[in-house]
Amino acid sequence: MTSEVVNFARANGESLDTFLKRAIALNNKVTDSALRTTLTSRLVGGMCDGEKDSRLRERVVDRLYATGKMVYDGGRDCLADPTTLRDVDNAINSCVRGQRGAELEDTNELECRIDRSYREAACDAHQGR
Repeated sequence: MTSEVVNFARANGESLDTFLKRAIALNNKVTDSALRTTLTSRLVGGMCDGEKDSRLRERVVDRLYATGKMVYDGGRDCLADPTTLRDVDNAINSCVRGQRGAELEDTNELECRIDRSYREAACDAHQGR
């Protein structure tokens, strides 16, 4: 599990929606809080596919700073404790709200899929799947 988290990255040509789904699925398998923080950092740091989504990443980082979820420490951006993957999801969703993108489709649809992924994973965990 550790190597999966440490090596978590957006595949070349992968949509942001798919990248988020993979992050959520992996997050729901991880029980160690330090690994969850690492995964969340990998999500923020790796959400760009080359130049694609770089402006969105800037806006997400700005939003995380504005809400106290990110701090500048030792010359780099760091997630504040306790920032969760859900906090990053919320920042991404708030940045794309009202936009229709080829990959994110309708933001409300993306939010529903993300919420459903969390609920399904919680249900699976509760039922021991």
